[in-house]
Amino acid sequence: MVKTWCAIMMSVCVLLLSACGGNTASSSEKQKLVVVSWGGDYQAAQKKAMFQPFVKETGTQLVEDGPVNIGKIKSMVQSGNVQWDVVDVLGMDIPKLVSAGLVEPIDYNVVKKDNLIDSAVKKYAVDIDYYSTVLSYNEKNLPNNAIPTSWADFFDTKKFPGSRALYKSPITTLEIALLADGVKPDQLYPLDVDRAFKKLDQIKSNIVWWEQGAQPTQLLSDKEVVLAAAWNGRIAGAKENGQPLGFTYEQGILDSESWVVVKGSKNKKAAMNFIQFASQGEPQANLLKVIPYGPTNRTAFESMDKEYAKTLPTYKENLSKQVYVDPEWWNKHFDEINDRFQAWLIK
Repeated sequence: MVKTWCAIMMSVCVLLLSACGGNTASSSEKQKLVVVSWGGDYQAAQKKAMFQPFVKETGTQLVEDGPVNIGKIKSMVQSGNVQWDVVDVLGMDIPKLVSAGLVEPIDYNVVKKDNLIDSAVKKYAVDIDYYSTVLSYNEKNLPNNAIPTSWADFFDTKKFPGSRALYKSPITTLEIALLADGVKPDQLYPLDVDRAFKKLDQIKSNIVWWEQGAQPTQLLSDKEVVLAAAWNGRIAGAKENGQPLGFTYEQGILDSESWVVVKGSKNKKAAMNFIQFASQGEPQANLLKVIPYGPTNRTAFESMDKEYAKTLPTYKENLSKQVYVDPEWWNKHFDEINDRFQAWLIK
């Protein structure tokens, strides 16, 4: 009888140990995910609006990394040692990533595209938000209080005498020149490169070139330039902080930030689940209440203050005034045109 009782107790202990061991294994199989972004205020806002809520909802172990580095993605894929899963990349980088075979196709069985604007849905990426290069100015530094309304005004040195600031890159700069020269937005691509450089020649001596996003804001604030091509979020942020800066979305040039999944990701399922979560209206709204870029989910506007929503790039009335950068065209022609642009700068 004692032997029988001992045998029963031993069996119970074995079962309990097995159960405990099973729970441990389950815990160790918890979904993991490495998400990479750009750091600073933007990534801090993403953490609060997207990363932490996703962890809370799914229990996924999410690790942040950064900054984004396309060369590092290439090295990981080529070595077979992929440490990143989801990466926030610029729209201009997507064709390069795709042509090099560095990203996975998006699983639209997981990622719901019903409420996303059409341009946000790509085979290998899902757009997070849009920012715009816009014609900007200091309201207290305008001759005769004349408000510029188009890139033609940017090139009009009689109406707006003084220096003007442009991004030191052929991307957006050539588009601006062609729009100023009367090219219609729907006929912008393929770019007439010769025509663009000819137009730029007209104001070359008046151009102050900038390379960091904060520079045009400072140049306008210090009245070192009368007009600037600048990113809408920078100007909006400065205005919010009391600086007398303004801009127009008329002929604004839109580009995106986008989620991609690195080829060979060890956590591809969790990566797709994250992109689905982050692409919903509420997480986007919570991000873009802090960062004044345009959501790609139409329902995000429903979770925002109506007056604030009207100030964003992808609000319906603003979107209709703008043109998208064509990353496919630039991917094919960038090296050749950039060589010409750099030579033109020093000519």
